Amino acid sequence: MASPVMGPDSLRRLLQVLYPEVGVHQAPLHLYAVLDAARDPAIYRALYDREREVPIRCLYQGDMAQDLSEVAPYLVQLDREAPFTTWLLENGWGQSWGILVRSAEPFDDVRRHFRKFTVVNTETSKTLLFRFYDPRVLRSFLPIATPDQRRQMFRSVERYIVESETADAATEFLVLKDGLRVVRREL
Repeated sequence: MASPVMGPDSLRRLLQVLYPEVGVHQAPLHLYAVLDAARDPAIYRALYDREREVPIRCLYQGDMAQDLSEVAPYLVQLDREAPFTTWLLENGWGQSWGILVRSAEPFDDVRRHFRKFTVVNTETSKTLLFRFYDPRVLRSFLPIATPDQRRQMFRSVERYIVESETADAATEFLVLKDGLRVVRREL
């Protein structure tokens, strides 16, 4: 397994960003990660080792999921107290392993939502894999996305949370009536 890259103080501050206090009248939000197993072999090993403990599903289906299992994107539900959550944040933050998502939707609905974005067609009808789950891609895409693209991306998502370019902050993306709101939270 990888050695931790995030210290205890930064981890505590990141957990405060990821699991804010929920008001009495607010719907509870789940925290999900979309992880790119292609970024590091430790990701797939950790997912495989914990598949009975944590809700985990590949975003691909059928032959593609089977053929690309060790390098595919995975949706994982994260619990604040789960050892996997700590391991992921300590080892993966700053490594572009994936993105974090807050949503009121159940796991299967969020997976269905994200499956729509794994493959996109270009204007010339070429089919491409869209690596929206790479924080570097999402940080670049959301600010330039059209309002319709943002609506689609946020349909089942309250906010996206990604590491900053230097990993010393969490960058949150929310869609408000007047457009995209980007909030940087120092760690």
